[in-house]
Amino acid sequence: MKAKISVSHLVICLVSFSVLLLNSLVGEYSTSLNVYVAVFVFVLSVYLAYKTKKTLHLFIVFLFIAYCNYSILYGRYINPDSSIINNIISGTDIDHLGINVLLLFISILMVFWRTNDSQNSREYRLVSEENRNTVLVWVSFAIIVFIAVVYFRPSAYNQRAGYSPIYEYSILFFIIGFFYSGKTKSFSSRSLFILLLVYVLRDLYGGHRVTSLQLMIVVILVFLVEKITYRHLIVFFFLGIFIMNLAASYRVVFDLSNVSLSFSLGRLSNMYFAFDTAFFAYAASLTFAAVRNMYMFTERIGQFSDFLTSQFVIGTVGESLYTLSRRYYAHSNGGLLPFHFYYYLGWFGVIISSALVGFYYRLIASTRSSSSGLRRVVITYVVATVPRWYLYSPNQLIRGVSLCVALYYSYHLVNILMQNKMRSSEPRELKREA
Repeated sequence: MKAKISVSHLVICLVSFSVLLLNSLVGEYSTSLNVYVAVFVFVLSVYLAYKTKKTLHLFIVFLFIAYCNYSILYGRYINPDSSIINNIISGTDIDHLGINVLLLFISILMVFWRTNDSQNSREYRLVSEENRNTVLVWVSFAIIVFIAVVYFRPSAYNQRAGYSPIYEYSILFFIIGFFYSGKTKSFSSRSLFILLLVYVLRDLYGGHRVTSLQLMIVVILVFLVEKITYRHLIVFFFLGIFIMNLAASYRVVFDLSNVSLSFSLGRLSNMYFAFDTAFFAYAASLTFAAVRNMYMFTERIGQFSDFLTSQFVIGTVGESLYTLSRRYYAHSNGGLLPFHFYYYLGWFGVIISSALVGFYYRLIASTRSSSSGLRRVVITYVVATVPRWYLYSPNQLIRGVSLCVALYYSYHLVNILMQNKMRSSEPRELKREA
């Protein structure tokens, strides 16, 4: 089937690039202009989410991006006084630069949409009987428990729980475990689901939210993929917003008595349902842009080389940008995906970040029920980790996917060896009958 693009979509793409060009040529920046462009970015984000509504996996990604962009629009441009985090860096020039980065990012993403993407109305299933291997499910279960015990430090003295990056990569073992469970209603699958719930509750109790949110998305992709519609997903989405807000209320003093339904609803309504993590991350992103010119081009290229090395070579870690920018600005970490690449490579870097997401976009859009197990596992991981790779770091799209591929083939090899051993151990009489 040939890829097609509608005339209306083409017109919208041309308009978005025209707005980007004109906004870039503006000589004098103003607060009102930044607000108008921010509104335009949000409208484009909603449009892209709407266009992908029949493809659940894509809709999850772009609904989340649209919601984050709305939160940035509200928390940074419409009501900047809503958060003290905006005081760490301010100015119409930096706001102008930041919104142009987002406009370029979302404009290029729109180019990847095709009319026939919407025909993929019923998604593939991660779990299938043909891949069933209960032993591998329990191996994943045991590894997850080990990681939870060794790499998680409970919260103390009103501080968030600490954990190693290995702890967050346990999502890979959840996905692989469900992949080999064979049936969503099997005992091993239900056991893994219970462990996932324990993970979520423990993470929320420790004062974190993103890890929990990622695992909640895994539940939707594994257990509800054939039943849920985009309307149901929107309901789940707002429920998730409320749960995340409850978690935010709790971690203020780490006291469950501080969690109040009425208070949380009031807080959400006062913020017009904006996600505070999103504009916190955006404020940190603007510091990346601000400190960029403090380093020479050759220095940034060296830093980019270290970043790429850290994505593929185990044991090497390039300095994170939020650590680097915190030398000059006090912020709450995070950093939107396009701003990471903008720091290293300028506007060309924003194009690369869009192309990277666009690659996964096309991969998801072209996936069918007959697609390989590796493809289904990778796509599940990419979709589930959108809260992390969009708001914090590109690591999940590069290093995380690399680990996902390596883990899949490791399990696949063990699965083949187990199947061959089972065949070789069958009685000769059964082999003759077969």
